[in-house]
Amino acid sequence: MKQLTCEMCGSTDLLKQEGVFVCQTCGTKYSVEEAKKMMIEGTVDVSGSSVKIDNTDSINTYMSMAENAYNASNTAEAEAYCNRVIEIDPQNYDAWMLKGQSAGWQSSLANIRLGEAINCFLNAIQFAPEEPQPIKLDLMGTEVDATVDIRKRLIDKATEEIKNISVALVKLQGDRFAKWPDVDEENGLLNVVNAICQPVLIYMKAVLTPVDIMPAIATAINNSVMDAWNNIVVPEYINDDDTGHPSDYAFSKLLERAGHCASLLEYAIGLSDDDDESDIIRYKNLIAIHERCISSCSWDYKHETYAASYSLWDGSPNYATKKVWYKNKTLTDSAIANRRASISQYRSKITQCEANVRAKKQREAEEKRRQQEEERRRKEQEQRERNQAYWAEHAEEKQQLESERNTLQAQLKQLQEQVAPYDREIAKWQKKREADTPAQEEKKTVEKQVSLLRSEQSSLGIFKGKEKKALQAQIDELSSRLPAINESIEAEEKEQIKMCNGKIREIEQQAKPIKDKIAAAEKRINEIKAELTKNR
Repeated sequence: MKQLTCEMCGSTDLLKQEGVFVCQTCGTKYSVEEAKKMMIEGTVDVSGSSVKIDNTDSINTYMSMAENAYNASNTAEAEAYCNRVIEIDPQNYDAWMLKGQSAGWQSSLANIRLGEAINCFLNAIQFAPEEPQPIKLDLMGTEVDATVDIRKRLIDKATEEIKNISVALVKLQGDRFAKWPDVDEENGLLNVVNAICQPVLIYMKAVLTPVDIMPAIATAINNSVMDAWNNIVVPEYINDDDTGHPSDYAFSKLLERAGHCASLLEYAIGLSDDDDESDIIRYKNLIAIHERCISSCSWDYKHETYAASYSLWDGSPNYATKKVWYKNKTLTDSAIANRRASISQYRSKITQCEANVRAKKQREAEEKRRQQEEERRRKEQEQRERNQAYWAEHAEEKQQLESERNTLQAQLKQLQEQVAPYDREIAKWQKKREADTPAQEEKKTVEKQVSLLRSEQSSLGIFKGKEKKALQAQIDELSSRLPAINESIEAEEKEQIKMCNGKIREIEQQAKPIKDKIAAAEKRINEIKAELTKNR
């Protein structure tokens, strides 16, 4: 450090007065030469009335060493370098921030330093400038001026670090429970969570920023419990001995450990009201634990005597013994009923959680749609304002375009009135083209007559054979005319279509000059509209 220190009292508050330096604490006076000899680690600016010590190089060096140590996971060394910076500059917020991170990540279960870390974070936030600060940003090789809210950035960073350190501590104790799922490790996990909550609450009150760590902590507890259950509790029960028949001790141990696991899962569920999806998993885990306890038991055996399949040498019966296993201890009917009642409650909770999840997703979707609609309206409004500002500066051009558009619209109306008779004439010939030909009319008449004769024929009784035969003769005669009629229809249709199309083309040719003018006017009107409304 570049520093001038009083040899009598150790103060660094020295001012230049009447050609000498005077300690403002004890009054000792030093000449300029004496002051130069007293300097430590560099030079002092003595050009003014006060001593200005330039510590920038030292601070930058120590901060660089602290950052390198932290990035190399040497958190103790990083903390030591941060302390050196703070000794020089007690209000260096970067040093306080990094010291908090270094202290927090040195936490162990025996020495949780989260509270120290939070105090460092609060110092960093306190000493950070309140107003946004100008900075230089390098964007693809180009420097641009920008501003950054350092205090907000530090709050965000501290909040994230507090969450990560807290979850890491819970996982550390959770790993112990996963190996030794007993009452001591259960209490240890609860104690870690309690030790975390108090400093976190202090931080939240200080910066008025929520630290939503409970869902992550609940997930860490759930994972540790299920690791213990799946890897320790159940396997040790199943593999109690080589026979596959767990003993009374193994069964009792299973029930005891199941109690610790269930207690922690219920504790995890109660940590947060806003993680229904994760709570569904935890309730299902609780159901699995209770169902395993209900279906489990201990075993014992007895020796039974039975007649062997072969006799003794003298013909007398031969007897042997065998080991017969039987269930020894199980849950009582009352205990089973209690666990089934708990399972029923858990299933009801799952149903409620599922409903909450659906409602939450619906709310989130609605909120997203609302935000998107607001954003769309905001952009449209901004665009309208830009357009209005542009045309306010180009009022003459706008007036010319609007005048041209109005003239074209009036011309267009006249042209449409001129072309209307042609369109009506074309429509008349199109309708005539689709009309029935004489042969088609004749065919309809014949088919109608045949239909009436068939109806009359079908209404006659079984004793009207002569009449039916006469009617059939008429039907056959009419039907025999249809092939010739169909040929006439084909010829007449071709002639009719040819004639009508010719008339339509003739009228269209007459109307073409007017329609060309209409098309040109509409095109120009659309161009003007696009020019007046396009984004500026």
